[in-house]
Amino acid sequence: MGLLDGLLGHGSEVDAASLERRLAGILIDGETARLAFKIIRDVFVFTERRIILIDVQGVTGSKVAFTSIPYR
Repeated sequence: MGLLDGLLGHGSEVDAASLERRLAGILIDGETARLAFKIIRDVFVFTERRIILIDVQGVTGSKVAFTSIPYR
């Protein structure tokens, strides 16, 4: 995925190994990430219970905000 694709809103799938590291401590017991997409630096993760939005902020990306949206 190039920078232009990200700016246009075209997402790409996220590597499973990097996703596991990023979601350590975030997932509930028994919950697994089914599908994840990355747009520039932000990540959208779909699990069997909720959607997790990972918003990377700032120039260095040191500030990260997690938003959880349950399906029900």
